[in-house]
Amino acid sequence: MAFDALPSGVRLLPELITEEQESALVAALDDGVWEDGARDDGHRSQQFGWWRPQLLAQSGQPDRFLGALPDWAAPLVSRLHVLAPFDYAPDHLVVRELVPGASPQLRKGEGRTVATLALLNDLPVRFRKREGSGDWHLSQPRRSLLVLTERFDRSWDRTILPTGLPEGGQPHVTVAGHPAGLPSGRLLTLTFRRVSES
Repeated sequence: MAFDALPSGVRLLPELITEEQESALVAALDDGVWEDGARDDGHRSQQFGWWRPQLLAQSGQPDRFLGALPDWAAPLVSRLHVLAPFDYAPDHLVVRELVPGASPQLRKGEGRTVATLALLNDLPVRFRKREGSGDWHLSQPRRSLLVLTERFDRSWDRTILPTGLPEGGQPHVTVAGHPAGLPSGRLLTLTFRRVSES
């Protein structure tokens, strides 16, 4: 499957940012405060904006507002409002850092437009249809933006493919035609959503 044959509701924008812009984003993130995720998940994160409704109940927090999106994200937000089908500018950002050996959890679609930028390495993603059968993989190139529409996000769940394979297992074949799995180096993802209704 070629990139121009992606399923309906999925858009991939290569080279969204330059290497210099990527380096500046990584430096800004490393100046921020990281929170450790679940041990089995194997990632750290930073979150900004509004809590997603399904996580608010889990957090036990009375307030849905985590704080304004950082200044370094403003140029990206402005571009996303044009490049992705957001009715309003994104108001939630979660940054994840993944390292080799991580086993990220399956993330259920929420029926929202989602835009993810991959930094430092390619991002191997597996999509699974929520009802019926359907399964496909994508190796999202470094510095590219992956956009999922509301309709697609409502019907498909996704997870980042871990490194390693079960004994006797075969490598997943990705859209790019290469074996999938987390890269050997550091990988950062920036995922934008619109959470509030207006």
